[in-house]
Amino acid sequence: MKISTREKLKFQAMELFATQGFSSTTVGAIEKAAGLTARSGGFYRHFPTKISVLEAIVDEAEVEILADFKNNLSLPLGDLKKELLTIGRMILHIGEKYRPLRILLRSEVGTLPELRDKMKVINTRLADEHLFPWISSQIKNTPFSQTCPDEMIQIVFGSVFYYMISLDIGATPYGIEQNKYLKSWADVWTTNLS
Repeated sequence: MKISTREKLKFQAMELFATQGFSSTTVGAIEKAAGLTARSGGFYRHFPTKISVLEAIVDEAEVEILADFKNNLSLPLGDLKKELLTIGRMILHIGEKYRPLRILLRSEVGTLPELRDKMKVINTRLADEHLFPWISSQIKNTPFSQTCPDEMIQIVFGSVFYYMISLDIGATPYGIEQNKYLKSWADVWTTNLS
C-alpha cells in the first residue's frame, strides 16, 4: 500500500517532534525525513504551518482512539477478569500506538497548551463513553458503591497508566512483563470488585 506524502509528513513530523521537540524541529527536517527536498515547499502543499501538522495528528488520534475502544471493547463478556484484561490491554495498546504524541505533549506542556487541552478532552471522552459506564456497573453491588465512578476509574486503572508511562522511559515497573502484570492486576481487581 502506497503511503501518501501527507501521511509521510505527519508520521515523520511526529517522530521528530517527539525526539527533538516541537520548537527544535524545522519544516526542512520534516521534509527531508519524509523523502522530500528540504526547504522545497513540499510541506506547505499539505500543511500551512508546523502547528497545523501537529493539530492534524491530534485530530486523527482522537478519531482513532475512540474508534479503537468502540470496535475492540465488546463488553460485557460475562467474566469480570476477562473484561479487566480487555480494557487493560486496550489502554496499553493505545498508549503504545500514540507514545510519541504523549511524550511530546508531556515534554512541551508549557508551549502547546491547546493541544494538551485537546488530549484532555479525548481522555475525558474515553472515560465518559467507555470506562465510566463499565466501572459504574461493576461497583454498584460492592463496598465501593459509595465511591464516585470517576474516582474508581483512577483507582482501578491508574496503575495501568503508570505501567504505560514507565514504558515511555524504556523500563517496565520492576521488570514485570506486560502479560504477567495485567494478569496480576486483573486478579486483584476481580477479587475486590466481586
